[in-house]
Amino acid sequence: MINQYLFPVNSAIDSIFAPKNLDADCMTIWRMMSPVENAIEQYFIDGQYKDAIEMFLQLVDSICYHFVADKHWCWFDDDYAPGHGTDHCWRMILERLDRFPDDLFNELKDGLIILLDTEAYQGYCYPSIGRWLGDMKQLCA
Repeated sequence: MINQYLFPVNSAIDSIFAPKNLDADCMTIWRMMSPVENAIEQYFIDGQYKDAIEMFLQLVDSICYHFVADKHWCWFDDDYAPGHGTDHCWRMILERLDRFPDDLFNELKDGLIILLDTEAYQGYCYPSIGRWLGDMKQLCA
């Protein structure tokens, strides 16, 4: 299991997960993720799919790192609010996945496979990387 950054760190994204932003259900972190979600959506609207995927992977990478390093599991009971943000981003990706060129599809898949080895996923099944890979497999079937 790995708990280190696996992609180039986006300092603006990473700062969202600063320990000072931890609160009940990590709601502040989720609210602070909103501009990142909007940026990813705008990249898609502008046809900049590669930038959208790179930002999504950086977001998920930062979440994986901080979920363990800052013990996010201590801050929620049943609902980890930032999960709603990553799921929203994933829905945006799924809506467009059939339009991805093969190289970008593979970059996303390979990035998610790398993130499977994180301690956040291996130890806590967070984020929903296995489900996301399953969605990709189903789409290609």
